[in-house]
Amino acid sequence: MEDIQSLLLDYVKALGYDGVAARLYTALLQYGPTTISELARIADVERSKIYRLLQPMEDSGLVEIVLRQKRRLLKATDIANLLSVVRRRESQLQQMRDDFPKLEDAVAQWQSFSPTRVQFYQGKSGIRQMMLHELNAKTDVLAISYNAYEQIVGSEFFFYWAEEMGRRQVPGRHLFGDAFVESLKTSTERLWGRLVGAQDPNDAERYVPPEVMRITHAVTVYDDAVAHYNWHNGEVYGVEIINQQAADMQRSIFDLIWRNAEPGEAIVRAGLSTPR
Repeated sequence: MEDIQSLLLDYVKALGYDGVAARLYTALLQYGPTTISELARIADVERSKIYRLLQPMEDSGLVEIVLRQKRRLLKATDIANLLSVVRRRESQLQQMRDDFPKLEDAVAQWQSFSPTRVQFYQGKSGIRQMMLHELNAKTDVLAISYNAYEQIVGSEFFFYWAEEMGRRQVPGRHLFGDAFVESLKTSTERLWGRLVGAQDPNDAERYVPPEVMRITHAVTVYDDAVAHYNWHNGEVYGVEIINQQAADMQRSIFDLIWRNAEPGEAIVRAGLSTPR
């Protein structure tokens, strides 16, 4: 008898019912129609749990309610009804198999979507951390500079960063204005294109006249990131926005400015008081 009970319990649970529902069904099969109070005692299950499970068990065809002498009794349906449950589950599983390719594609798109993240950085260490992120860029690094980075991060770090950009062969283009040219007069920094080994610096550097755009802070875009840098007027901070649409729009803005900019190296050489 115990083996039959165990077999029945395992079978019902394998159909997706929890252990309590399986015990109730097994008890009703064994003892026949009974009241909820009697079933609670026989199956050693609290009445509140029976009431909670009763409707789902009715809906699935495991139990039914019968009236005998004006008493409402719970009765297990015929054991053959389990086969109907099995067939319904087979149909559900077949539908799940049919739907799986759609689910797989949807999950792949969901996982590839990068949710928007915004990170705020402060001080010299924050600016350095943002620049280090650029070293891992998989796409072109497009930079608009306000003034020389060396002024805030220091010469040693800046030239380490520039050497790493060149060593890793990170491609990129650079736009700058009058403030950047002026800042080079008190800096050992060189044009970015030369630092990273561009064959023709004019392919990597362009000067933006103030009538085209007035540059007031630095912006860099790469991959799905837009980085804003600021270190003048006593404030030193940076903001990274991770959002593909924002990065794509910033690239479009950069390209628009690039088409209206001028070759950079000659402008820098003309603007410096000492040769570079």
